[in-house]
Amino acid sequence: MMRPIIFLTFLCLCGLIFTVFNMEQRVQDLRAELYDTNRQLKDNLDELHVLKAEWTYLTHPKRLEEISNKYLITSNASFQQIKQIEAVPLERSILVRENTTEEILVGN
Repeated sequence: MMRPIIFLTFLCLCGLIFTVFNMEQRVQDLRAELYDTNRQLKDNLDELHVLKAEWTYLTHPKRLEEISNKYLITSNASFQQIKQIEAVPLERSILVRENTTEEILVGN
């Protein structure tokens, strides 16, 4: 009678040891995943700070004014340069939808 009880106790102990080992392994995997996620989050936040600083520099009004003065030719438009929309030539384009072809005017 003692042998089956000892054998069942031994099996339960082996199952318990196996379960604890698996749980410990899973906890280590989750900690590693958490560490990687936190590291990636920190890297993304650092990159975001750099991008915000670059955006602030690139959109500074004084810098934009200097660039526009340097590269844009801002002269007043003459009356001859202004036209009615009807005077602009329209291009024809082909619009393909599900095995059918429709010809449309761009702008209409």
